[in-house]
Amino acid sequence: MALLKSAAAKLPEISLSIQLLLILVIVIRRVFFHPLSGYPGPWLAAVTCWHPAYYAWKGTLHAYNRRCHDRYGPVFRSSVNELSFETPKGLDDIYTGSHEVIGKPDRWQCFSVDPREPTILSTVNNEQHRFKHQIISKIFASGMTSRNEARMRPHIDRFLEQLGAGDHDVQDLCDWLSLDIISDLLYGESLSLLCSAEYRWVGPAYRHMSRWIMTVSVLGHTPVGLV
Repeated sequence: MALLKSAAAKLPEISLSIQLLLILVIVIRRVFFHPLSGYPGPWLAAVTCWHPAYYAWKGTLHAYNRRCHDRYGPVFRSSVNELSFETPKGLDDIYTGSHEVIGKPDRWQCFSVDPREPTILSTVNNEQHRFKHQIISKIFASGMTSRNEARMRPHIDRFLEQLGAGDHDVQDLCDWLSLDIISDLLYGESLSLLCSAEYRWVGPAYRHMSRWIMTVSVLGHTPVGLV
């Protein structure tokens, strides 16, 4: 009986030791024996997806990737199961020649409001993406853009005027310009963020939402521990 009580008392220590051993095994495998272990990159990025997710949440993932490319070269290991490429050939190979083979990872599905109806962003099926792209690409055709130039021009002029005045942060001005044009083209009425402060809370709210989206994109579906 005393032996059982002694063993039960040590269960928390045994459990902790097993967990630490498991974490150590995972770290060693990901750093030294993972299929991507031969690529250079920050060792912490090789261990956990939370490393790039931290920069995504800060909104500085692009700057972090730029520093890593400067240090490690045109290809580096940006996360546990991911590589980052900066060469034109890499862009072409990934998104054209081998796109049908590689496809998009399933984690993009987390951006769907309804999993049964994926958007052009969240769909991982190449046929669905091609169908949706054919529809939406008409909006961005050169002829359609030229027809909307007259509506966009006043917003751009106000943006340049505010930019020259130097009274606001450039990032804020870019957000206001984008939202003014989008609201004007989509709803027929601009938010007029470049002219009025009434709805300028939309910019930070959109930026905050974008950080969440980018963080979820980096983490995938399982934002836990070492995953």
